Amino acid sequence: MRAATYSRKGLRDENQDRAVARAVEDGWLLAVADGMGGEAGGGLAAELAVAALEDFSPGPDAPAALAEAIRRADRDIHARAEADPSLTRMGTTLTAAWVAGGTVHWAHAGDSRLYIFSQGNLRQLTRDHNYAGELVAAGELSKAEAEHHPMRNVLEQCVGCPAMEPETGSEAVNSGGVLLLCSDGLSAPLGDEGLARELAQGGQPEDLARALVDKALAAGGTDNATVVVAVAE
Repeated sequence: MRAATYSRKGLRDENQDRAVARAVEDGWLLAVADGMGGEAGGGLAAELAVAALEDFSPGPDAPAALAEAIRRADRDIHARAEADPSLTRMGTTLTAAWVAGGTVHWAHAGDSRLYIFSQGNLRQLTRDHNYAGELVAAGELSKAEAEHHPMRNVLEQCVGCPAMEPETGSEAVNSGGVLLLCSDGLSAPLGDEGLARELAQGGQPEDLARALVDKALAAGGTDNATVVVAVAE
């Protein structure tokens, strides 16, 4: 597998996104965190989230191991906020995946996303844990409608939110398949069609990652935009 990360702060004062792409045991650990909670806490929350993955080991059940890392991040964020009242509302999304043996395993909380692009088709593997995403899951709203829903940024779950239980899953990844993890600063301006169009160009992960972020900001994105691109070989 070949993997790369790229991130820009957009029009924000600070980049509160974090990304991970590194070899772990006989696979690759990939992650994106999108911090929230104002200038004091968003970046710190995202930093604590990726720090909880530092000692990650997949063990016999990789999705469960990833979910436990997210729960550990949640405990760390709550503990830090309890110790410092100025951080009370901080939190972060966290989408984490481990890829090995032709399979991607993931755990996820928030509205950052994990996609798979294979044979010209783009599919979102994670569910958006926001108000609009819950309506999509209930069949009350189409995904296209959710992209423009006025409450699409209201999170139902996040790492550091009052209630959090990671979503987990596993999916086969064929040779040549592309995994894309991103913050909503990337997915919102481009939409699935724009993401698929860029990925269809092919190329090295580094070039794809940079092109995706640059296109998102050129399309009017103002938020931090962060992506991990991984190509299976």
